[in-house]
Amino acid sequence: AFADLSLNTPIAIPDDVALAVNTSLFVADTRLPELVGFDLNMNTGQLLVRFSEPINVSAVQINKFVFQDSQDPTGDYVLQAGRVETVN
Repeated sequence: AFADLSLNTPIAIPDDVALAVNTSLFVADTRLPELVGFDLNMNTGQLLVRFSEPINVSAVQINKFVFQDSQDPTGDYVLQAGRVETVN
């Protein structure tokens, strides 16, 4: 299922008038998303992260998020639990 973020009504296109896609011109996306920013709200305990492109939220691994004090790398804190939500 999908949702049109502009709330356009979907229109069915019959197979006999649909345009064919030339798959030989398809170029796969090989660039990985990059973290471009984040906001941490200590009052709500919410961490909002922004990436350079859409990500697969079901593939997010909470325990891969690590906070590190650049002055003392022995003070690392690894997130142990949380939930992933999407924000547009």
